[in-house]
Amino acid sequence: MGNQPLISIIVPVYRVEKYLKKCVDSLINQTYTNIEIILVDDGSPDACAVMCDEFEKNDIRIKVIHKVNGGLSDARNAGLEIAKGDYIAFVDSDDFVAPNMYEVLLSAAECYGADIAICNYVRISDAGKIESIGEYAIDDRYTRYEFIHELIQPYGGYFVVVWNKLYKRCIFDHLTFPVGKQHEDEFVLHYIIDRCSVIASVKNALYYYTQRDESIMSKGLSVKNLDYGDALIDRYYFTKAKKYIEWKNHCVLRLSYEFDKWKGYAERDPRIKRKYEELRRKTAFLGFEKAAWSGYNINWRGKVFMRIEHIFPIFAKFVCKITHKEIH
Repeated sequence: MGNQPLISIIVPVYRVEKYLKKCVDSLINQTYTNIEIILVDDGSPDACAVMCDEFEKNDIRIKVIHKVNGGLSDARNAGLEIAKGDYIAFVDSDDFVAPNMYEVLLSAAECYGADIAICNYVRISDAGKIESIGEYAIDDRYTRYEFIHELIQPYGGYFVVVWNKLYKRCIFDHLTFPVGKQHEDEFVLHYIIDRCSVIASVKNALYYYTQRDESIMSKGLSVKNLDYGDALIDRYYFTKAKKYIEWKNHCVLRLSYEFDKWKGYAERDPRIKRKYEELRRKTAFLGFEKAAWSGYNINWRGKVFMRIEHIFPIFAKFVCKITHKEIH
């Protein structure tokens, strides 16, 4: 392909025989052709393994890995191990992409000298009905700090996911996804952004995200959802050490908000309670972070109680019990 950069597209595959052909077809028909498509069969119990092998026979750009089931992060890591591309992309196997997605993203990355290029996306229902269009990216470039500012806005979750982006390969040198964790994208986000100088964005909606009825995101809160707390705790220490003050303060606010949300679930589910209390023990630092409690519309006594709860949760629980007061 001459001097054209090679793009490695990593696709974890597990129980998606209904969606897989549409996903793979959208990749093999890309207008940018210098790609390798890495299908990682993560021990799928349906026909996906056979389908992957057939795809490999019909297109020399497709490589297949068959492995024991280890989850989404483990599958992505397996793909990263063999990827040879100058750029890396991730696609979930129940989704599909526009025919020109990687041509557009690569052009933006090279035009701006960017480490990452990002695009808008379309969310569709399991039945194929368009539910919404994420219209947050514009045709522009961001420095790392400008991107962080966008990231912490109310719509910032759009910037977290890994699948609407194209990355320089070096971004993932010695960086892997956390095996066995949910919210895997949140665990790696701060490390990825720290390695970027410039991020390019394009306003085109090029990725089609399928909201499956049985997907993790469509289910209620489970104990695994609290993995998000571990990701935020890791991010807190990272952003504090790197002096990303605005991002650190946002992380503190997110933790405080999530604890408020999880508290009610913890009172009803013993498994969630154990994980909730573990996270509370890990976050005594919130008691020393003004951002954790200054945003609440409460008097000084309430703010004192909130600090006590973060630093000495057992003592605070005792105080609440004997005074019949709620801290939050």
